[in-house]
Amino acid sequence: MSSCPYSDLFIYYCRGNLTHGPAMGQSGFLGAWEEEGDCFLFFAQPADHIVQCLLKKNPAIELVDTYQMPYEQWQGRPVAIIDVGPFLIAPPWHTFEQPLEKPCLWLDPGVVFGNGQHPTTLHCLEAMKLAFARRRPGRVVDLGTGTGVLALVAAMLGAEKVLAVDLNLLATVVARGNVCRNSLQDRVLVVQGRADKFMDLPFELVVSNIHYDVMALMIEAESFRKPKQFVFSGLFRSQAHTIENRLRQSGARIVETWQKDGIWHTFLAESV
Repeated sequence: MSSCPYSDLFIYYCRGNLTHGPAMGQSGFLGAWEEEGDCFLFFAQPADHIVQCLLKKNPAIELVDTYQMPYEQWQGRPVAIIDVGPFLIAPPWHTFEQPLEKPCLWLDPGVVFGNGQHPTTLHCLEAMKLAFARRRPGRVVDLGTGTGVLALVAAMLGAEKVLAVDLNLLATVVARGNVCRNSLQDRVLVVQGRADKFMDLPFELVVSNIHYDVMALMIEAESFRKPKQFVFSGLFRSQAHTIENRLRQSGARIVETWQKDGIWHTFLAESV
């Protein structure tokens, strides 16, 4: 049985950077997504008065529009159970009718994208399982971690230390919550920052379901020439061709590729 705690979302789209905001959970506040000068405030209930007060405290912010939509519409689909193989990924509000025969990774995406069901995420899961089967990495970095799902999967697959990186503050808050929910604080560290600042650290597996520009920089980095495995995903067809050519030119070997509907492309590669 499932009973999602999120119903309708009340979203306030503002232009500008928020400097003073409500605390998570206060008056139904679910978080603020800030990116490139835009800010989206999420509430579990109407919050016109709260937002007006915020605008007075933050004179540089302008309210552009408001939206109300079901949580499932925001996530793109219902948050469902994913069978990874050795374990399951499930929302924490799901109740299983029968005792589980395998471990479960509990993932609450909140209002952050990354419920595990996007084709690129599913392909990353397959690529990571193959990477661990070929040569289990002790240290893994997940660039653009979002909800933390791939970092948590790395720990569940046996990584000793996992660094989960995201530029967005709300993503790191949600990811840290999921790390604690699964009692993996001793193996998964979530940090806020730019992905390119963490490329040269000594990891045996780099997972990057992120912008194409970051992957292009990664292939040019000095650390790319050190032996390790890479999972590149979130690539459109033209970007995938460019990345594939750059990988081959760098001397890396492409182990496996995945694609969905000719749109989304994922690579597992290794530098030797």
